[in-house]
Amino acid sequence: MKIKITFFLSLLFYSAFGQDEFLEEQIKQILHDQINELRAAENLHPLQNDEILDAAAFDQATYIKSLNKVVHEQDKSKKKTLKDRIKYYAGLHAQYGENGAIIVLGSKEKIKKGGERVLIDSHEKAIQAVLNSWMDEDEGRKNLLDQGFYTLGTSVVMGEDQQLNIIAVFGSLPYLYPNNAEFSKGLYGTEEYDKVVCDKFIEKHPSISQLFSDAFVIENNELFFRYHDIPFVQSLLEGGSDGIAAEIILKEQLACGEGNRLYPGTVNDGYLLRPIRKNNLYGNNLMEDKKEVKISLGTLPDFYDQKTSEINGVIIKEGHHCATVPYNKIATSNVRWFEQDYLLAGDSLENGYKWSDTIAFQLQLDEEKAWENALSEKKAYFDRINFELDYLDIKLSLSPGHQSMSKQNIKSVVYQKLGLDSNSFVGFNSWVDWGSYQKFQIGTFYQLDTEGMDSAQVSTYLEGKQAEDKELLEFLSGLNRIRIKAYGTGIVQADVPLADKQSIIPQMMNENRMEPALFLQKSMIRDMQSDKVQYDQIPLTDPSQKKYTLPYISNLIVANEMEGNASFDANPTHLAFFELFLINKNQTEVAFNRFISELKFWSVNTSRVKNMEDWKAGFTKIRPKINRTAFARGMLNYSLIAADYYYEKQKFNERRKAFEEILRWQKLAALTSTEVLQLAQYLCYQDQLGKAVELLYAHMKKEEIDKELLLYFLQIGQYENDIVSEKFYLERLQHAKENFPDDFCKLFSKEKMGIQSLKNPNIKNVYCSSCN
Repeated sequence: MKIKITFFLSLLFYSAFGQDEFLEEQIKQILHDQINELRAAENLHPLQNDEILDAAAFDQATYIKSLNKVVHEQDKSKKKTLKDRIKYYAGLHAQYGENGAIIVLGSKEKIKKGGERVLIDSHEKAIQAVLNSWMDEDEGRKNLLDQGFYTLGTSVVMGEDQQLNIIAVFGSLPYLYPNNAEFSKGLYGTEEYDKVVCDKFIEKHPSISQLFSDAFVIENNELFFRYHDIPFVQSLLEGGSDGIAAEIILKEQLACGEGNRLYPGTVNDGYLLRPIRKNNLYGNNLMEDKKEVKISLGTLPDFYDQKTSEINGVIIKEGHHCATVPYNKIATSNVRWFEQDYLLAGDSLENGYKWSDTIAFQLQLDEEKAWENALSEKKAYFDRINFELDYLDIKLSLSPGHQSMSKQNIKSVVYQKLGLDSNSFVGFNSWVDWGSYQKFQIGTFYQLDTEGMDSAQVSTYLEGKQAEDKELLEFLSGLNRIRIKAYGTGIVQADVPLADKQSIIPQMMNENRMEPALFLQKSMIRDMQSDKVQYDQIPLTDPSQKKYTLPYISNLIVANEMEGNASFDANPTHLAFFELFLINKNQTEVAFNRFISELKFWSVNTSRVKNMEDWKAGFTKIRPKINRTAFARGMLNYSLIAADYYYEKQKFNERRKAFEEILRWQKLAALTSTEVLQLAQYLCYQDQLGKAVELLYAHMKKEEIDKELLLYFLQIGQYENDIVSEKFYLERLQHAKENFPDDFCKLFSKEKMGIQSLKNPNIKNVYCSSCN
């Protein structure tokens, strides 16, 4: 009887309402099919039916029927928004959207874009008209064509006078609890982002996500929060409802070939672990004695797999989720110095150094013929410097006791030894040095002996007397001199033999010819780089001549450091340069090297940094004298050190300016691609991720993009939407995929940035097209 009654009642129900319900189901199917046909025309995947979204759609369709107008909110608080209605029906969809419409059969509406109004005389035309109206609305069109949607719930509720109340609810795939292991539906009391609370927090700690990027560590299947600075964590978590949590993202949530399955809301996308609140945080600190923080966030659940799971941090302020620390193994480094060459004094002409010169020398004529050997040595010197003779001036002076010496023979010897010929321009003058003798013989018996003699008689007397008088012979022989001035042009080549350089340099310095000496010294220092020359093979200088040889000594200090020595003449390198600087502050190379050596010293001796403002003022003064790249590198290195210096001094405004200066000077510093990458990693280390992105963004616009720079940009660029548009990011992502396919796929590994950027469907499409 119960069965019959139930059946009867069902028949009665069908007779009263069954026809409408049957038609509603038919129209629902038409709506679903036409939506998928529309998406197929746009090369989008179809949407699968979802019963929970059906229930949410029916609820709202019934509600708009009662109002006789399309709205997306209800009066009841538990069903107020679409989010509330999906939650009410136990849905776990992270993304969702809703379209609504009311249409009356028998009315006239447009069923295609740009078309005429037609009579709506069928359910198919009614749905066509509805879809046409949705495609004309920004939000409606976005919901219909969103590639992040994979599920669809629809409802058609018939009203009076052939009115159709239509709702379509679009959603992502619902989150699935791993191994049916549920967590608190109330998220352990954690509320979503609150603008008042969280904006203030983020303004104070804009780099919190980067600061804690490596703070979540796993030890023996237990998750810990670890950070090196207790005071900072204490300043961060002040209130009793402040805390730290973590969530687990599984690779299967972002699997290729289907939609993403993320947990709804803004607190977490994956499995949320119980937060540690402030009150429990410090009482359980395992590293308090070391003034660090190490707090257990609990044992990881059984479903956690190190290969396919990633952990994000969650920062909670006043009970609200204010920041997520996304999994991303961003390589960082605290660079304090980019290689900076000292300046070498001396000409850098590759073809040699050429100069006009007058080489003057004097030789004493002697019977042992040493003067002839000296002429030969001078000829060898002329040859080594490729001396081109223009004119030779010879002045011969003889003593009164040696007038019989052959002037012509002496001249011939000069010609022979210096390689002169009849075409050489030579001036020759000779005389007897009576003046010197007259002074010598005053008050001596020579004066008495020669009194009243003429010059010829005196000469004869002296020639005979000197044979028996050694003192007289020594004096008279000393008056036999030849003075030579060679006017011409010298040329020294960088590739002359080492022995020649070692011989020429001392001669040049003795004659105060510093420029050619510096040229040759500089070529020797360059040869040190290829091990052709050792430091101890470079000629040294006379310490007493320091004032005149500062550039040469400066070069020696540079060469000494190249050899691996940290001190010069018992002084550290920076003090050795400073000593030269005190002698002459206007010598360009000395001044530059003094400033750079001090900066280099600071880079490895942080506690010795001082008077940075004075350093900058002094270095700026020499800017007009040095090339732009050298100055820019100096200022870049200065700014690297200044950033840390001002942090220690708690001068945060100056520190901010230092980072701005870094971006300014790197543009002029001729950095290599490797150095640009190091600088980007440094900026990330210093919690300046935005500036790191800004740095790399300029390089991403170049026609040829360095692979390592591109991959690092893709790791960090996704977090700075104000700098990098999604379109630009996707273009560079595609470039990496096409040009570096293996590295591109490895970018999404746990060793790099992980899989969570696949939450963006556009990124996921690029990845899954080649890496799945």
